[in-house]
Amino acid sequence: MSKKLFIETLGCAMNSRDSEHMIAQLREKEGYSTTQDFREADLILINTCSVRERPVHKLFSELGGFNKHKKEGAKIGVCGCTASHLGDEIIKRAPYVNFVLGARNVSKISEVLHRDKAVEIDINYDESEFAFDDFRSLSL
Repeated sequence: MSKKLFIETLGCAMNSRDSEHMIAQLREKEGYSTTQDFREADLILINTCSVRERPVHKLFSELGGFNKHKKEGAKIGVCGCTASHLGDEIIKRAPYVNFVLGARNVSKISEVLHRDKAVEIDINYDESEFAFDDFRSLSL
């Protein structure tokens, strides 16, 4: 039985592409398949955009709902621009969040998945040399 991944992408085209990269990495490296129902997910990711209207309010509202109704043992990760800006403040405000991954750090998804309370938000990290798997080429 494979592990299930639910990902909610809030934001721009860059966020959508980053979500695709993370899905591909988690499928290839960690054995996850995607689900449309967060209640059955072993991993819940919110990929945020700081340009959206009231992104912080929306983020914490979504996190609260996911935490309240997630299956036992499921992990929650926050990724994207808002994660980059807020960093460990997210975990301080929502201690049930397992990790925070900034927009320029999506290639580290497998790494932070296995480190509880990990915060990777280095805006100077250059992942231009990282060879992402292609989400579209993987069988769904």
